[in-house]
Amino acid sequence: MRIAYSPAASADLAHMRLDYQARAGLRIADEMVGRITGTLQRIVAAHPRVGRARAELGHDIRSFPIVPYVAFYRIVRSRVIVVRILHGRRDIHPPIVSFLAAV
Repeated sequence: MRIAYSPAASADLAHMRLDYQARAGLRIADEMVGRITGTLQRIVAAHPRVGRARAELGHDIRSFPIVPYVAFYRIVRSRVIVVRILHGRRDIHPPIVSFLAAV
């Protein structure tokens, strides 16, 4: 399956890159973002049902951990649409749940 990123997931990756770049440098930032996108491509795109079903977050939302982050995605026809990539320590609260349910 092909991977697509929602605008929010793309923004999550951009913020992550900036954060890692400020704290550890450009090389580490690129490695971290590459590790996340590579894992999504290698594992989730190849085996889209590998993620845990998250009915409490919305219809057809699944999650897959890429430590220290968690990717939230949907399977839509022949695509995996990544809707958010959030830090694993972050609480999933109602505004995020509402956003995921709407995507």
